[in-house]
Amino acid sequence: MAYVTLGGVFGASSANFQEDYQAIIGGNSLDFRDSPSLGGGLKFWLEDHYRLSVAADVFDSKSSDAYTEFDSLSIGTVTRAIYSEFNISSIPVVVSLDYIPVEQQFKTYASIGAGVLVSRVNWTEKVNSNRASDPRVGGVHYDATDLFPLVRGALGVELDFDKSGAGKRRGKGKA
Repeated sequence: MAYVTLGGVFGASSANFQEDYQAIIGGNSLDFRDSPSLGGGLKFWLEDHYRLSVAADVFDSKSSDAYTEFDSLSIGTVTRAIYSEFNISSIPVVVSLDYIPVEQQFKTYASIGAGVLVSRVNWTEKVNSNRASDPRVGGVHYDATDLFPLVRGALGVELDFDKSGAGKRRGKGKA
């Protein structure tokens, strides 16, 4: 069975990242705007009560910050107007085993899976300074795509509105 999902993203913005950003970079608090998660996948019945699922999602988080920095040097005060922009795209791909204890039109399930997270992060800054030889310059500070292992657990209810009652999808090979 093929399926499509649309949902929200929880926990995409880390409090630790916010604290580190303010302590190291000196900016304001970043307010990440997360796009809805769009995904899809395939489910295959292995045997009664067990199903194999392969799924992928995609979502984006974006944030920007603008602030002014003042540094007092022996040659005078350096003033910097800084604009930072963060763009993060995430694509988790997961293979999971689903356990469905009771097969009815509305199915309760538990799932455990593993996979990989493809994460693309871009951090760009624009810096306007009143010092010509300012060591802080703008530009792309980070632009990379990384792979991370992931483990996913889930509990849920599947609502098969368009399916008739229980007992229609038993046994191997049926979708």
